[in-house]
Amino acid sequence: MADAPVDTVASVPVAVVGAGPAGLMLAHRLGRAGVGTIVLDTRTRHGIETTQRAGILEADVARDLVETGVSDRILRDGHEHEGTELRFGGRAHRIHFKALVGESVWLYPQTDVFIDLADACERDSGTVHFGVRDTEVLDIATDAPRVRYTAADGSRHEIRARYVVGADGSRSMCRNLVPEDRRVRYGKEYPFAWFGIMAEAPRSAPELVYAHSEHGFALISQRTETVQRMYFQCAPDESVDAWSDDRIWETLQARVAGEDGFRLQEGPVLEKAVLRFRSFVQEPMRWGSMVLAGDAAHTVPPTGARGLNLALHDVKVLADVLLKALGSAGEVALDEYQPRASQRIWRAQNFSHWLTRLLHTPPGASPFELRRQLGELDNVVGTRAGRAYLSEQYTGWPVSAQGRPRRPPGVRRPEALPRPAHAPPRSEPMIIDCHGHFTTAPPQLARWRDRQIAAAEGRGPAPDPDELVITDDDLRAAIGPNQLRLMDERGSDLTVFSPRASFMAHHIGDFAVSSTWARICNDLVHRVSTLYPDRFATGAMLPQSPGVDPATCLPELQRAVEELGAVTVNLNPDPSGGRWTAPPLTDRSWYPLYEAMVEYDIPAMIHVSTSCNPAFHTTGAHYLNADTTAFMQLVQGDLFADFPTLRFVIPHGGGAVPYHWGRFRGLAMALGRPDPETLLDNVFFDTCVYHQPGIDLLTQVIPSRSVLFASEMIGAVRDIDPRTGHHFDDTKRYIDATPHLSDKERAAVYSGNALRVYPRLTARLTATSR
Repeated sequence: MADAPVDTVASVPVAVVGAGPAGLMLAHRLGRAGVGTIVLDTRTRHGIETTQRAGILEADVARDLVETGVSDRILRDGHEHEGTELRFGGRAHRIHFKALVGESVWLYPQTDVFIDLADACERDSGTVHFGVRDTEVLDIATDAPRVRYTAADGSRHEIRARYVVGADGSRSMCRNLVPEDRRVRYGKEYPFAWFGIMAEAPRSAPELVYAHSEHGFALISQRTETVQRMYFQCAPDESVDAWSDDRIWETLQARVAGEDGFRLQEGPVLEKAVLRFRSFVQEPMRWGSMVLAGDAAHTVPPTGARGLNLALHDVKVLADVLLKALGSAGEVALDEYQPRASQRIWRAQNFSHWLTRLLHTPPGASPFELRRQLGELDNVVGTRAGRAYLSEQYTGWPVSAQGRPRRPPGVRRPEALPRPAHAPPRSEPMIIDCHGHFTTAPPQLARWRDRQIAAAEGRGPAPDPDELVITDDDLRAAIGPNQLRLMDERGSDLTVFSPRASFMAHHIGDFAVSSTWARICNDLVHRVSTLYPDRFATGAMLPQSPGVDPATCLPELQRAVEELGAVTVNLNPDPSGGRWTAPPLTDRSWYPLYEAMVEYDIPAMIHVSTSCNPAFHTTGAHYLNADTTAFMQLVQGDLFADFPTLRFVIPHGGGAVPYHWGRFRGLAMALGRPDPETLLDNVFFDTCVYHQPGIDLLTQVIPSRSVLFASEMIGAVRDIDPRTGHHFDDTKRYIDATPHLSDKERAAVYSGNALRVYPRLTARLTATSR
């Protein structure tokens, strides 16, 4: 069929065969970087999402689902497990992952991961074709591979891509395209299988229970409060029809029985199946213009819960490699993929094989072998080294190619951990205000600043930062009756809180002055977010100074993120205070800052400070002029070609941009530049627009995915509008009232988009159980 006529031909950088979690997550990651994909699968979406699959996710994988903007549903419906239980010799032995290695895992079925990813693709206009047939991958030895397929309606189509990814599962067609004489397959068949059931019953245990007994292996897992998943060892050729409910429960109870009287909660068996498993790896993982990912390249026994995690790690590495290959690095970048993925693959193979051998009873095992297993189990649970080994293997390994070591137990990573489980789902979307400033700081701060300015002007000695004394009670008095009260009255949950914009005043003094001032202001904002961890998240200012290399800001940026937990920085495109002496934001002098922002995965809000030019009122002209100017600079340049994951938030509704969208589109055409809409995966506008018609136009012109809720509260406009009787800056009223947002889009504006644009906000939410 390779040369048969087709109905349509589509061109795309990457074609993905297989729409399971690996294929969809790869498409999602590439889509965030502006790279188009088409994903195909022979299965229907309904068929995939109704096939029950297990799911234990490493903390890093759980974080990625939230921080890459797939979904935060895991925070509501998932369950954090800080450990697991090994039962043998009739007794329970808990392995406390969190205490041993500082990590947890999350119970979240693969079915739900798929649903979240499929919904994300649909939400973000990703192209996925389910229910296709007759799929052919052609010309992978060239730089112009093709994929041909028949759609569900019988029409025939061709995709022309630069690269093809085979993520088509354990029965992969793509892996067979690697020539037989050039591929190596490693594998092991196991002489036992799992008999798996879904049962309508209460939970029998709060965490997974792995049981070894003279009767054989059993695994007790959970799903919901009323439906549970359980397994026991059986022969590979076992027939499910031979097992009644009574026989199933009798077998399971015997395998978990012990002197502590532990028994399973029983109920009707809803589903039952025999799961055969094996270990398998194919190399190479790349051939020509095709690469393999997930189960297409490797499978592991389910005992160690590595399969889904390993697949999602593959595509994390692969997305990075493909972006390089599609960029300036070229095809040679693909050579990185297998070496970076392979170490983790073989670690997972080793762990899965070890845990399987440790817990299962081989057919015909001798009494010696059974007693030897008990000795090994005792060695695992009875020594700290054994417990730590199991914990680190089970919770996963660091994801960097360099294999960075874990932090010591009890020390959290900067990106934080998923929250404790079982928070009830919210009936309304969370309201995240991405634009708030500490405009009500205690008066001691302004007095200290006056002395610093006087010293910079030669009117006295420079004050010592230690002379500034602001107590926690001072901060509570500054926040409680002001920002916190208004947040409660207006219904916002969390504010990204940064130093007062007009106070940044980068034009005053030299870099040393700005550096000291930025440190003081950032520390105060951090203290507020520490006093009210569930209401404020730190945004930091940078110690910019006119004419000074922006790279001098890097130490404070690093400190803000790593020590203060900042989720964003404010970037001033005009440190001169209205004189505009700085080069445009697309100039390479800014690149060191952008490189650090990309590394930390944090956005910047483009925000100027006080105008010292009397022609520009600070908040009425300079702020809005700067927003407009910054966007036009981005239209004129190619910044996001160099930094495809860099993100900017332009405040105050984007200045003039959304309201003169036709002008910017026309200017872009005249300048030979792409349509400004191509910037909207990297550039976002907030809702600090203080009247209903303005919000209506903003939400009508700018796609909802690029709009973030904000109020600037307490900011430049604080009075009550006599026409409405409400405060101008009560922007939630305008979002609620606009007819240009569906309920789903409104929820994205209120919080979903913020979680995508500010991935480190998840740290604040998860750490405070929100």
